[in-house]
Amino acid sequence: MEMQQGSERLACEGSPTGTTRTASNDFCSRSAGVNTSSKGLNFVEAVMVSFNSGLGPTLSVVAYAAMLSGSVGFLFVLFVATVTAIVEQQTLMRASVECNATTFQELCQRTPAWARQTTIWSGLIYLWACGGFYFDFLEAFFEGQLCPLLCASNGDVWLCQSRWSLSLPILLMIYVVCSPAELSGRLARGINITNMFVKTLVIAAAILKGFLTWRTKTETTSYVTWRPIGFFRVTSILMSSLANTGILPQLAADVQPALREKVTTWCPAIAVSMQSSVYVVVALVGYAALGSAVDLDLFKIYEEKYPDVLTSILQGSMALMIYFNLPLAILPCKSQVWNFFSADVSLAEAPWAMQVALTLFFSLSSIAVPTLIGDEAFGNLILTVASTTGVWMNLLLPAVILIYSRAPSDGRERHVWLMKVAWIVLLGVLCLIDGIIQMLEPQSSTRDPKLAQAKKPTSNGFRLKVGRFLVKPGENDAGFLRAEL
Repeated sequence: MEMQQGSERLACEGSPTGTTRTASNDFCSRSAGVNTSSKGLNFVEAVMVSFNSGLGPTLSVVAYAAMLSGSVGFLFVLFVATVTAIVEQQTLMRASVECNATTFQELCQRTPAWARQTTIWSGLIYLWACGGFYFDFLEAFFEGQLCPLLCASNGDVWLCQSRWSLSLPILLMIYVVCSPAELSGRLARGINITNMFVKTLVIAAAILKGFLTWRTKTETTSYVTWRPIGFFRVTSILMSSLANTGILPQLAADVQPALREKVTTWCPAIAVSMQSSVYVVVALVGYAALGSAVDLDLFKIYEEKYPDVLTSILQGSMALMIYFNLPLAILPCKSQVWNFFSADVSLAEAPWAMQVALTLFFSLSSIAVPTLIGDEAFGNLILTVASTTGVWMNLLLPAVILIYSRAPSDGRERHVWLMKVAWIVLLGVLCLIDGIIQMLEPQSSTRDPKLAQAKKPTSNGFRLKVGRFLVKPGENDAGFLRAEL
C-alpha cells in the first residue's frame, strides 16, 4: 500500500515544458507564508481536509450499494476500493510534494503534453461541475425545505417566486464560503473545523436513525449476503468518493514543510480508512433497517416512512455538509486559473481584486449554468462530465503519474509497481466504458426505475424537486452524485 519514495521520485526539473523551477517558484519559499511552519496545516488538519473533501452525498447511497452487492460483498468491494484509493492518493500527494506543485498543471510536468493538458482542463471542468452540483443541491433544499418556512404566504414573496431570486442569497453564501485563497488561512481553518463537526452530526444521526428504525420496524424484510453482479457498480460508486483527487495538490502545498513526507504517506491512509469505516457502519445499519426495501437515497426513505427529529437533523445537516464542501471544489479551480497568469506567485499572494474576481466568477458560473439550461440538460451535463473527466481525474490520472515516474530498479519492487499501474488502469478503463454505455442509453429509460424523476409544480409555477439521487460512475468528491431534494 505504501509507495516507495525512491521508486516514485519524479524528476520535475526535467519537465517536458523545458521550464526550470527557481527559488521564487518554490512554494516552500513563497512570501505569503502559506507553507511556513507557522501557517501551514498540521497533521490533524490535513487529515480533516482530506476526510471532509471525500465524504459527501455518497453517504446516503452506501446502504443501497450494500443491497446491490450483498452485505458481505459490500465489505469485500469496499476493502478493494479502500486500498486502491489509498495508493492513488499517496501517488498524487507524493508527486505534488516532489514537484512543488499546487495545481494539476504543475503536478503533471513530467507527463506528456497531451496528459498534462487533459488533466488541466479535466480538473477545471470536473471541479467546476462539482460546484454546480452543490448549488443544485442547496437550491433544491432551500426550495423544498426552507421556502415554506421563510415565505409565510405559501411562497408568494419575491424570494420564492423563481430560481433566480432564490439563487441570490445562495450566491452570497457560496461567495463567502469559497473566498479563502489557501487551506491554512483562518477562515479556511474555521470552515474545515465546522465541516468536520457537521459531518460528525450527519454520521451520528444516520447511525442512530438506522438503529432505531431496525429495532422498531414491524415489516418483514429480506437480505442478500453475496451478489457479484453488483460488484462493479458498487466499485464505481465507492471509488468516485474515496479517490478524491481534486484537492490533493493544494493540500500537499498547504501542509507544514516538516510534515509533508509524513502527510503524503499517512494522511491518505488515515482519511480514506476513516471514510470507509463510516461507510461500513452507515451502510450495514441502513441495510439492516430496510433490507430489500432500501432505495437509492437512504435519508429520503427515512424522511418519507419514518419522519422524526432525527430525519430533520439529517436533511438540514446534509445541506450544511454540501455547503461546506464547496470551497474544496472551487479553491483548486481558482489556483489553476491564477497559475495561467502567474506561475511564480501563489493564489494567496495574488492581488485582492484578482482573488475577488476568481471567486465571483466560479460562484456565478456554478449558479448560472444550472439555472439557465434547466434540470434535464444540467443532469445530462453532469453525467457526461462524471463519466469522462471524472474517470480521468479519479482513476486514470494516478496511473499516468505512476507510469511516468521512475520505475523501481529492484525486481520485486518493480513487479509491485507494475501491478499497481495495471490494476488502476484496468479500473479506470472499465469505469470509462461503463460511463460511455450510460451516456449512450436512451434518456427515457432513466437507467433505473428507482431513479425516475419526480417533480411537482407548485402554485406559483416554481417546480419543486422531490428527493432524487442519480449515481454516476467515476464521480468525485462526494461521490459526484446528482442530488435534487
